[in-house]
Amino acid sequence: MTKITNIATSQRGFWHKGIIVSVAPGETVEHPLTSEELAGVKGNPESFAVGAAGEKAAEKTKADDLASQASELGIKIDKRWGDERIQAEIDKKLAE
Repeated sequence: MTKITNIATSQRGFWHKGIIVSVAPGETVEHPLTSEELAGVKGNPESFAVGAAGEKAAEKTKADDLASQASELGIKIDKRWGDERIQAEIDKKLAE
């Protein structure tokens, strides 16, 4: 079994053997799909992290947490911003 985490900010899914597997944002599911198979599925394989605890998934979770905090403060986030920029904008807003 392979652990697959949806690192996107919205629902994602992929086809596997004629069945669509739907994964909620941040959700991790176990599936018999290998990482090589996932790379070849129809859908958005770049929206998923594969493995027991993917580093990419952890980074995305931090970004999602920062985005949520920024949203609560009324900060509009540019999709090109990284974690450091979002944190700087949050700090700036909190200092006001």
